[in-house]
Amino acid sequence: MTRVSQTLKNVNSASFTISKSCDLRYGMTHSSNVTGAPLSSFDLFIFSFVLHENHAMLKVDDELNDACLVHEILTTAAVGAFMVCTDAGNIMWPCIEKAGAKNGWRVQIGGGFLPWKVKMGPKSFVVLERVAAHMCEQSVEDHTHV
Repeated sequence: MTRVSQTLKNVNSASFTISKSCDLRYGMTHSSNVTGAPLSSFDLFIFSFVLHENHAMLKVDDELNDACLVHEILTTAAVGAFMVCTDAGNIMWPCIEKAGAKNGWRVQIGGGFLPWKVKMGPKSFVVLERVAAHMCEQSVEDHTHV
């Protein structure tokens, strides 16, 4: 996580910010997901407590649904972009990890082992960094689980 933290601290504060809620069940062409900018222009994607509750729409046979926004981000985001996901459970992590590995993302999964009882807040997380615009040579087994 140190590398992720350092990179996020170095983000140019002069760059523009678009904070937009989107319907992650659909791609960017859906009317509720118009941002005015292509996904490749964003540096950070945050999913907080939305993946677990929408997993039935996001997964098809344990694979990430090609038509959802999460898949579109994993295939079109720029190299250097980050995706941070926090949730109450980790039901989506295996298919996000697999789709990320196929599309040039370094994946770090954590949570589920916390030494204290968390009453509120995320119980697990996954952080992805796009390191290549093509198929990643690193297998899912090589990814870091913290």
